[in-house]
Amino acid sequence: LTRSSQEEIRRQIKENPDQFENPDFLENLNQELKKKYAYLIVRKDGEIIYCGIDDPDMILERSLPLYEEVDNSFEGGIYLDGESQHLIKQVDFKYSDGGEGSVFLVSSMDDYIPEAKRMFVELLMMGVLILLMTGFALVNWIYKSILKPMDQLQKATHEIKNGNLSAEWAEKGYELPKFDIEAVKAKTHAEPTWVHFGAGNIFRAFPAAILNDALNTGKYDRGVIVAESFDYEIIDKAYRPYDNMSLLVCLKSTGEIEKKVVASVTESLKADYSFGEDWARLVEIFQNPSLQMISFTITEKGYGVAPADLERGLTPVLAMGKVTALLYERFKAGKLPLTVQSMDNCSHNGDKVKNAVHAYAAKWVEQGLVPAEFLAYVQDETKITFPWSMIDKITPRPDAKVQQMLADDGFEDNYTIVTEKHTFTAPFVNAEETQYLCIEDHYTNGRPPLELGGVLYCDRETVDKIEKMKVCTCLNPLHTAMSIYGCMLGYTLISAEMADEDLRAFIQKIGYIEAMPVVVDPGVLNPYEFIGAVINRRLPNPFMPDAPQRIATDTSQKLAIRFGETIKAYEARGLDKSNLILIPLVLAGYARYLKGIDDNGQAFEPSTDPLLAELQAIVAPLEVKEGEQDFSCLKKLYSRVDVFGVDLYAVGLGEKIEAMAKELFAGPGAVRKTLHKYTLAR
Repeated sequence: LTRSSQEEIRRQIKENPDQFENPDFLENLNQELKKKYAYLIVRKDGEIIYCGIDDPDMILERSLPLYEEVDNSFEGGIYLDGESQHLIKQVDFKYSDGGEGSVFLVSSMDDYIPEAKRMFVELLMMGVLILLMTGFALVNWIYKSILKPMDQLQKATHEIKNGNLSAEWAEKGYELPKFDIEAVKAKTHAEPTWVHFGAGNIFRAFPAAILNDALNTGKYDRGVIVAESFDYEIIDKAYRPYDNMSLLVCLKSTGEIEKKVVASVTESLKADYSFGEDWARLVEIFQNPSLQMISFTITEKGYGVAPADLERGLTPVLAMGKVTALLYERFKAGKLPLTVQSMDNCSHNGDKVKNAVHAYAAKWVEQGLVPAEFLAYVQDETKITFPWSMIDKITPRPDAKVQQMLADDGFEDNYTIVTEKHTFTAPFVNAEETQYLCIEDHYTNGRPPLELGGVLYCDRETVDKIEKMKVCTCLNPLHTAMSIYGCMLGYTLISAEMADEDLRAFIQKIGYIEAMPVVVDPGVLNPYEFIGAVINRRLPNPFMPDAPQRIATDTSQKLAIRFGETIKAYEARGLDKSNLILIPLVLAGYARYLKGIDDNGQAFEPSTDPLLAELQAIVAPLEVKEGEQDFSCLKKLYSRVDVFGVDLYAVGLGEKIEAMAKELFAGPGAVRKTLHKYTLAR
């Protein structure tokens, strides 16, 4: 408290020690000290020459330390106890006449302690007040940031379960389920019909959404149980916190979105033995005679069979091994029938899951772990079937534009979840508006009526026709054409390419004019309408962040199926191959693409491809320049049956493609000029 006075005393001792004989100076200094519950005593040559109180304590004066007896800096001090307690700080100095001077700052504890107590009480009260205010602010923050949203979510969940859609959310375009969620959940728990493996975005956006639509008709009463066999964090973060519901955001090519709450998933389980309760529940479901179908969206890699996993016996770690173990439980429950349905985007997908299940079952029989009857059971198509299917729908990662749209609506659960296994998910899933799911109708124990939600059921031959229509003519070839020319013309988004008149006309004429004559109409899907959806809704969709560079990956592995099959069909049907103009232009563009120089003459890096280095070496002698050069190296490229599916010279197209390639190599701007020329003429 007296620190400022101490500084003043030190300064005066240094500058003018005789001030400590000046009564006015001493009185002013003493008055300042009194405000701080202290007073001043000055001693010269052993005599008190100033005392700052009217009634000095003689005992105190006699107890004052002698000159230079104690610390001479004010930093220390002595405490005198008795009837009155005092804290004394002392500094010694010399007057100008050589006299020994001492200045004492005396603080009376009798005065100071009550005041200190009052200050302590005040500080304590202030601290309590600060804590109360801080606590209030923290509680308010927790309420607004955590409890209120959770309460809102719980209320919203309750409202959704009871079929109540507030006018506010209806006005914002949110469609909620029209069925009794709790009744469906109870019925499904007791009599499950469908378990789906793969809890990723495609499942929530498509199979689960289809079932949701079927339930909305009121003609079905069972939901789907989802099981995740790879990334269990999805269950913990994207399903269970939201009572297994999700928001489906449909991304339209107009830039608008549709929002639908999907509540058809009644349980979410982790498909692994380490999660005891979840695995026990799966075993219980597989033992239930009501189970009709298990399905998958686990990507083509998920159907792999590793030799090491086959050696693990009845506790494998890969998805197909776990599924086979669950099928063994169904076998033991009475050889109950079931359909094992792949919904992954790969050709003849039912055979992939069948081969994997048969491999595990055969190995376990060989190891003596299961009876031979189990292998016969999974091979018996009156008991277990593995239908084919064709699925087509794009579900990108959670999109920032969508998140902002949802935030503007007041939908707070719009954040992206990234798991430790680098799965990108969210409480919502965004997907394109166009979708197709065609399934071979080969079931042994009945099936959910997914046709109520838009699934097309047909025979295996029709599924195969639809697959070929998509892969060979109506979708995938158009993608590849756009990827090759998009990379050379500097595009980074497929949707942006669709605003380019040359590129749009290019793929439109490839599909409608050159590919369509060899399309086998599957009957259940109109090929013209399919291409129309691709060109007018799918490719121009601004929400689809697909890039030509991604699609151009592994192009050497795609050309044979995407263009070679069409050329073969022209040959087989005796069609006039001179009508093929733009498909040869795609293949001519591939040689120019391999050069890795864009239409402005700038180098770019072609996408990864197992044959990239080998094929680039073929076109290495060529230069992007005007004037004559030797293009004979192209014969080595265009005769590659492994790349194009046919020897393009043998089918009479090699020379035409070479001539187009010469035009494409004719310096900067040649790609655009050649593309425009042939597209316009076609």
